[in-house]
Amino acid sequence: KQLTNIWNNLQEYPLKVQYLNSDPHLIEQVPLLKQLTKFEQDLEVEFRHIRMLAQAF
Repeated sequence: KQLTNIWNNLQEYPLKVQYLNSDPHLIEQVPLLKQLTKFEQDLEVEFRHIRMLAQAF
């Protein structure tokens, strides 16, 4: 039961908490994020929180 409670009440990822809906408005301000939009196009996936993708690299 304790694990179920933890699973059902996961904390939001810190980068997501800063901009709950999305963060694409930062793409024009950060060159690395702008480069990742090409990666998104290649994958045919659009990330709502592109900074989380950037952190993976």
